Amino acid sequence: MQARLAITLTERDGRLSPRLVAPGSSAAEALLLGRSPEDAVEMLGRLFNLCRHAQEAAARLAFGLPLPAIDGIRGEILRDTLFRLFIGLPRAMGHATVPLPVGWQDDPKRAALALFGPAGRFPATWPAFQDWLSSAAGLAPLVAALSGTFAPGEAAARTLPFASGDDLPCENSAAMRHAGHPVMARIEADYGRGPLWRTVARMLDADACFQGWQPVARLVAPGLAEAPSARGLYRIGVSVRDGRVIAIRRRTPTDDFCHPDGAMVSALAALPIAKRHLAPLVVECFDPCMPWAVQEMADA
Repeated sequence: MQARLAITLTERDGRLSPRLVAPGSSAAEALLLGRSPEDAVEMLGRLFNLCRHAQEAAARLAFGLPLPAIDGIRGEILRDTLFRLFIGLPRAMGHATVPLPVGWQDDPKRAALALFGPAGRFPATWPAFQDWLSSAAGLAPLVAALSGTFAPGEAAARTLPFASGDDLPCENSAAMRHAGHPVMARIEADYGRGPLWRTVARMLDADACFQGWQPVARLVAPGLAEAPSARGLYRIGVSVRDGRVIAIRRRTPTDDFCHPDGAMVSALAALPIAKRHLAPLVVECFDPCMPWAVQEMADA
């Protein structure tokens, strides 16, 4: 049975007290030790197949191996992002899932029209975003419903620094890439870093992909590399001796937002008791890269 993230909600003093227990990946990573860098990269993709292109690109850079001629990170981000917007989000909200148009992989413009409507682009300003929300264009009705689900501050994570490579609590999500966008900045100011903020960041990721964004992995230091992924920023550090892997350490966006003092705990803690039933929607807007389940415990 695949390990899963256990999320428990307990009421204490009239507020939700969430707790996360995430399965570790050290046992799987141990399978890479003693292998050649080439074998380790191949096995890495089999063991951790979500965001596979991002992980393999970062691992190749960390090991000093050449990158593949065709970089699949952009396609991976677009695919995963559209799945969450058209299937994951409406399902978590109790709405019917929205089918993507046939042939969108060959003609991404079809997906852009399905997502944003006739303009085919995410609104550039706050007034334009407000107009879009009140329209029937693309997924505007779904996003408008999400906007009306949470009051300002509800389900909003505390303001954490963006991921910088250390083990401290941080914000590691697609929102890092778009925090300065006028719509993102206004949402954060008015509502906080809640479900709407995270959903709009996904839409901006999709828009960037439609416009030709080419996300690339980068070498941070010898043996340490990072790559953009659908959920945020993936990092990997490796050590090699005599042609064999002697140490490997991965840090994923899920690792960061599942930190005991991280973004997801604080977002769930900011959910009113009366809206505790919306906890799965809050978790969906983070999108852990593993199975998960929310369980309510007896009041403390």
